[in-house]
Amino acid sequence: MKKEDISYTIVMDEEKYLGIFGEKEYSQSVVLNGNHADEMLVKELLGTVYPAIDASDTTDNCIKLMSCYKLRYLPVFDGFDFIGIVTENDLLDEVAKEKTVK
Repeated sequence: MKKEDISYTIVMDEEKYLGIFGEKEYSQSVVLNGNHADEMLVKELLGTVYPAIDASDTTDNCIKLMSCYKLRYLPVFDGFDFIGIVTENDLLDEVAKEKTVK
């Protein structure tokens, strides 16, 4: 993640979505617990269960979920198919656009 300058990555097994691995998971599972990243599997580091949203969910609903669960990312599904991630920055951009339009 450092090499690519990203704060999270999506974890998949073939076509099956398994979770989001981010800086928060790394710091909680490795740094704070005194573990060594080179000795752990990604599946051992996945701890946070993110609520999922549907592609038709509203910006307001996403903001409420992120606030309630203290999240920075939400996985987006179309039925059972994983289609992407909504981030805090995505929502901030959308809110800014809505305020500009009004």
